[in-house]
Amino acid sequence: MQPSDMLFGTFRNKYDQGALLVKDFYDDAYFSDVYNQMCETINDKDQYLAMISRDQKVLEIGTGSGRMFHFLTDEGYDVSGVEPAGEMLKFINPLYRHKVYQIGIEVINSLGMMQFDCIIIPATTVSLFDFATFEQFLKDATNLLTENGEIIFDFWDENYVDKLDDSLQKVKIDGKSVFYSNFIRDEQLIFNMYTKTDEKGKLGVSKKYIYTEKYLREACAKYGYSYALQEVKDHCKMVRLAK
Repeated sequence: MQPSDMLFGTFRNKYDQGALLVKDFYDDAYFSDVYNQMCETINDKDQYLAMISRDQKVLEIGTGSGRMFHFLTDEGYDVSGVEPAGEMLKFINPLYRHKVYQIGIEVINSLGMMQFDCIIIPATTVSLFDFATFEQFLKDATNLLTENGEIIFDFWDENYVDKLDDSLQKVKIDGKSVFYSNFIRDEQLIFNMYTKTDEKGKLGVSKKYIYTEKYLREACAKYGYSYALQEVKDHCKMVRLAK
């Protein structure tokens, strides 16, 4: 599917009127900055603090602009990260940048002999991974986790996802209006964003996947993980997988 095929409603109209559609939403200088500022409103730090300890070695999947990575590092946790988008890495404190590897989850086994007590995937980032990629990650993670290692992440409550469909939202970023919406297409949630950076404006898209408890329980059973629902907060479910 081409990026232009993932534009709907008013966003498709903007594209037809000549708005620029960026190739990679997360690796675009402008949209990565917008994403960084929007992520600062996510309220999940206390949840992760309650589920990991300072004596654990932690790997964060999808470090992004470093929102959770910087927080945990400053709190004294031993955290490493992986993030494929170069534009996101520019937000990482240079003192810690050597601990964030520019790779995607698809090649997580390239970390070699490194091992971690806990792998975290905050901010519903898991939804960016198609199901085949996620299951390959579960297989690869068995070599990255210590004997009693865990994977902790959150995902949208599937009952809430329906409310996101075709719901136009607006935020102000650096004085500019930014419009965004999500559109459900089969098992996917397609994110559209538009802002008027010039006369015609700029568009970005991101394809996400709708995870459910049923699917996750089946995937965990398939690859030898226990599954435990920890908390439901702000329309997100926090889960813990253990080897």
